[in-house]
Amino acid sequence: MQDGAPAHTAAKTTQWMASCESLGAILGKDKWPAQSPDLNIVENFWGYIASRVEKHKPKSVKRLTAAVKTEFSKVPVEMCKRLVDSLPKRLREVVARQGAPLDY
Repeated sequence: MQDGAPAHTAAKTTQWMASCESLGAILGKDKWPAQSPDLNIVENFWGYIASRVEKHKPKSVKRLTAAVKTEFSKVPVEMCKRLVDSLPKRLREVVARQGAPLDY
């Protein structure tokens, strides 16, 4: 995850990473698995949006844009909370599998 991008090396980001007890306790220092899509909850979020947008069957960029905006505005806050809350479990599973993909 920390690939040297300015957002990842900013002072506030590095301070947060240093103070994040659960991340450190689960992974240990400097042990974030490389290219771990199972830890990228944005993929789950966009998958949800894509499945909802598909039901609109948009036939133009304008309609696609409208459908994305519509579905984005309907995302339940609870769903976002569940995705964020799932991170500690995902981290433990990725570490237990030594970086191998998860089954979901």
